[in-house]
Amino acid sequence: MPQSSHEREGGTLPPQTPYQPGGVADSGRVGLPFELSVRGGGLARPITPADVPGLLALISTCYAEYGLTLRVEQDEPHLVDPGAYFSSHGGCLWVVDHDGGIGASVGVLVGGREAELKTLYVHPQLRHRGLGTALTWHVIDHARAARCRRLVLWSDTRFVAAHRLYARLGFTQLPGDRPLFDSNDSREYPFEVQLAPQPGAR
Repeated sequence: MPQSSHEREGGTLPPQTPYQPGGVADSGRVGLPFELSVRGGGLARPITPADVPGLLALISTCYAEYGLTLRVEQDEPHLVDPGAYFSSHGGCLWVVDHDGGIGASVGVLVGGREAELKTLYVHPQLRHRGLGTALTWHVIDHARAARCRRLVLWSDTRFVAAHRLYARLGFTQLPGDRPLFDSNDSREYPFEVQLAPQPGAR
């Protein structure tokens, strides 16, 4: 897929992006589902308590590709009740159904003029359809509509395919990394993208 100028150069994304999955998000739509403009279509919807086992199975599958093990209560306690965690931090966690389970997920936290992208996972069977791109763009659109000026994320140093996706979508990898002191001996790289304000935003 051809890259636009902001995808090649990184830096600040312009007020209007070339991809708008289901329309630009606004603060009133954070808990609503949205259509995915990807090959095969699809719907992303807010997570419910009944979805948690499927979400954990999805993350465990993605971890296993790197020889990692998901230990929720020890390393990722926010995943015990992810819906409550994300909503209490001004955001939402969306999931995509697949084959009776959860095939993809993405979340956003919002605080002041900064937002954080979290929990982006796509099942191996659903990759190469543009799903990760569509979910990331939704978070970008939501952060911009919430008048955030900066979107950040942290990604495991081993998730190199995800790093290529972020670079393609205009994120800049910042210097250094941070240790998580978890059971997988994880370290994470920081990424950010500056968001140009919506016309008329203050």
